[in-house]
Parts: sequence; structure tokens; C-alpha cells
Amino acid sequence: MNGFRKGVDKEKIMKSLNDADWDFIKKMKDYEDIPKDSMRAKVFLQNDQLRRQRDRAFIAIDNAIVSIYDSNACISKLEKQNETGEITEELKPGVPMTQDELEVFIKKQKNLAWAISKDVIEHFNTLAGLVGCKDIAKNVIITETEFNEYVEKKRNIFKSLGFNIFDDKL
Repeated sequence: MNGFRKGVDKEKIMKSLNDADWDFIKKMKDYEDIPKDSMRAKVFLQNDQLRRQRDRAFIAIDNAIVSIYDSNACISKLEKQNETGEITEELKPGVPMTQDELEVFIKKQKNLAWAISKDVIEHFNTLAGLVGCKDIAKNVIITETEFNEYVEKKRNIFKSLGFNIFDDKL
């Protein structure tokens, strides 16, 4: 017996592995040789490719939320200027915007916030792809329950900012 299922050809499997697969296999072997309670093992684990992918998605989603908060604050300030006619926004130093230019700028800010809210789905999709996956130490990266709770929490934040990130018809 060669360790493979019946009908599975070791040579085909070996040829099908790409450089990333071989790197992962090497990292797993390296991790197995490190004492698990050492700082080196902790650093190694934190640098796990899937963990980093998860963390990048978390960071991108949080950055999107902060960007929308920022856009909403800017929009509120600009709308107040537009309503009062006291326009302090400048095209360049010393050249104030006209009311028409201010209205265009407000629309651009609203479009930016909307675009950010739509782009965030890509990052949720990244997380969805990691559900049930295991890191180099064989720990689950994110469970289905954790994923659902995280998405619902962030979805509510987006709703509070005025954006329904999911089409309710789906």
C-alpha cells in the first residue's frame, strides 16, 4: 500500500501540485518541527496564508465602514453649506465653489459611498470561501456560525449608514 486511495495515481497528484501547493506543504512540515508553545510557532501561525487572507478581508470591511462614515460626514457638511448658501468649500485655495459645483461634489461623495458599500461584498465572499478551512495548525479559520454573526453585525452597521449591502430579493 502506498498511502493513496485505490485508483489514485501518486505521479498525477505530484504533477498537479503548483508552487503554492509545494510551499504550503513545506510550511506545514516546518511548522511541525517548531515547539508549539514557542513565540516562533505563534509568529508562524499568525503568518498563515489563510489567516492573513481572513485578516485582510476583516481590515478591508472595516476600512469600508470608516470610509462611509467619513463620506457621510462630508456629505452632511456640504449639504449644510448648500442649504445655507454659505459655501466654504474651495476648488483651489482662494477660489470658492459655486452652488452648482458644490451640488456635483455632493453627488460624487454619495456615489463614492455607494460604490464602497457595493465593493465590500467581494470581501465577504473571501470570508465565505474560508468557512471551515483550516490553518497550518489545523485550526478552523472561521466557522459558519462565526461567519454568519460577523456578516450580520457588519450588515447592520451598513444599514445604519444608509446602505443595504444585500439585495433583499435574493
